[in-house]
Amino acid sequence: MFILLVALTISVTTAENIYSVSYADGKLSNIDVYEDKKCYKISASTSQKYVYVVATESSAAKIEQYTYLVKDCGDADIQPEDLPITAKKDINTSSTKRYYLYNEEPDNMKTECSLITNNEYEDDKCTIKISELVSYTCNIPKNNECQRYSKTNFYYKTQNKVGYYGTFDFLDENCTQEANFGTSMIKCGMCSPTLVPSDKNKPIIYSIHQCEDECIIDGSVSTIVSFIIIVLFFLF
Repeated sequence: MFILLVALTISVTTAENIYSVSYADGKLSNIDVYEDKKCYKISASTSQKYVYVVATESSAAKIEQYTYLVKDCGDADIQPEDLPITAKKDINTSSTKRYYLYNEEPDNMKTECSLITNNEYEDDKCTIKISELVSYTCNIPKNNECQRYSKTNFYYKTQNKVGYYGTFDFLDENCTQEANFGTSMIKCGMCSPTLVPSDKNKPIIYSIHQCEDECIIDGSVSTIVSFIIIVLFFLF
């Protein structure tokens, strides 16, 4: 009886997932994960729902994709788009087409992919997320690695630095020689507008970054000089 109860509990609580998968250069590129029949807000004004449809005598199993122009999947008149289900063993990784897997996690997902942090909000308090989609990006350099601006001798690295999150510019390929300027600077822990459309009818997008330590000194010359100036100001 106990074993039967445990099995029933597992069957009830285990989610059935649909994986939308793409590849590039023979490797995983992007993965979106949807729980079967769950509504996901994907923007400030749109939503999606994926539904698994079992096979019948006359048709194979498939996925129905519902896309709504409202953010709560509340339009009952929306007609779905039928998507074929691919078995993991049948995937051609050299193809650029998008595959849909049902309850089969793509190979190498845990080792090659990282969860995308959804950090965009509708409100100036950063409490209402624009998208509820669960997405992974795969086989690309991490944001904190030093990268080169195309066709220039300048480099950049996205990181937390002295209480700010932003993209900082450097003069060398190891990002050790500061260029003393950067872009997209956002104060840690503060909800700030990151996109203000020229069209007043379009919503402002806000974001917030929680840095590990807003008072970290990274040891760079400019950082040390800044702190010395502050100390001298209060002393004299």
